[in-house]
Amino acid sequence: MSEARKLTNKYRLEQWTAIIQERISSGKKVNEWCAENNISRDSYYYWLRKVKLALAQEKAIIDTPKLPKIVPLLPPPPVCEANDSGAAIILRVNGITIEIQNCASDAIIERTLKVLQRIC
Repeated sequence: MSEARKLTNKYRLEQWTAIIQERISSGKKVNEWCAENNISRDSYYYWLRKVKLALAQEKAIIDTPKLPKIVPLLPPPPVCEANDSGAAIILRVNGITIEIQNCASDAIIERTLKVLQRIC
């Protein structure tokens, strides 16, 4: 779309946004208000649809979800003793496997669960 056409479309959307707001503020029904203001009912609904679509697209751009934040984990737990080897808990979520060792501290377990809440 050429720059001139974009500007023309933007100008018309602004005009019709004001017209639609005026009609809504009047409290009158569309048919009555259009007749009083010499506006075609079909034109009104055509531009109402265009204005709503433009607003939805604008909102979609503003509300685009952001990438999740990277949550730092605590340093790795101390090496477990020989008799504590093996995972006490194995979690598999969304293709991610997390193994929690018997000797994992409460802080590591708590932090791991917080991370899981954010990604699930």
